[in-house]
Amino acid sequence: MYDISSPTPALLASYDPPAPAVAFEGGVRAGGSLYVAAHQEGVYVLDIGPGLSFDSQIALSESAAWDIALHTDHLLVANGRHGLSIVDISGAPIEIATLALPGLANDIEVKNSTAYLTLAAHGVAAVDISNPANPPTASPIRSPPIRRTSSSMPTASFAIGLGNTIPST
Repeated sequence: MYDISSPTPALLASYDPPAPAVAFEGGVRAGGSLYVAAHQEGVYVLDIGPGLSFDSQIALSESAAWDIALHTDHLLVANGRHGLSIVDISGAPIEIATLALPGLANDIEVKNSTAYLTLAAHGVAAVDISNPANPPTASPIRSPPIRRTSSSMPTASFAIGLGNTIPST
């Protein structure tokens, strides 16, 4: 975990998962916890104190967790081939909804009550999350794939940052 409040990031703490096969991807801080996407392992919850320490693991009904965003008391998980998973963290964490999406949901950004997920070659999905327990079906916004110069890199779409213009729905 880095402090990025100055031009030179400063390492505050680190954590190595006990199993070498666990890969951490995106994460989000909520209060004194850091929630980290851990692919097939679901979501790791790390306590932020002096350093980072393991607290618990949130199991998802199906897991390929790539990225996480926070909306009110809910974690929104870009859950790979399983689409979007929504976890209520107002008490003991519990998965309250899933939404199947085409492609591979691997990045997520939230603006107001809309979650934007990249879906690899399928574009971007805009999901209304005003009722997190019952998100409506989303249709992807088709975007032209971006081809990379390396033959080892697949065609991909990239997440839209909150500082950029985001299409209205």
